[in-house]
Amino acid sequence: PPIAYIGDTVADIKTVINARSRIPHQKFISIAIAPPHLHGNSNKDKRLKYEVKLREAGADLILKSMDNLKDEIFKLLNELISLVCFTLFSLFVKPQTKIGYV
Repeated sequence: PPIAYIGDTVADIKTVINARSRIPHQKFISIAIAPPHLHGNSNKDKRLKYEVKLREAGADLILKSMDNLKDEIFKLLNELISLVCFTLFSLFVKPQTKIGYV
């Protein structure tokens, strides 16, 4: 199963990147959120700039707040289910071959 790591620093994102290189067969998901002090309305510009840095560092997902974590988890689960279904379909359904006539 995938492992999700939630952090609020570039170092947290790098932790996931390092884990991916050490354990390439494991699926890691890097989830980032700006630190709490950047979530006030007066710090919106700073938060947006910080989120850009998190994305540039390699975050797979940026949360706007911990409140929408549940919604984001459901999105990830739906994507995972779709991937598993597609993989199973491609493993068990053989493409039909066309017979050519000369």
